[in-house]
Amino acid sequence: MAPVIEDILVGLVAASLAVYLLVALLRPEGR
Repeated sequence: MAPVIEDILVGLVAASLAVYLLVALLRPEGR
């Protein structure tokens, strides 16, 4: 795999985790 693909995958995972944490903090009741 090219380093660029791994970098993009890591960026996507980090972004999705950040969004998930933000939603969990803003709406703890929704889950």
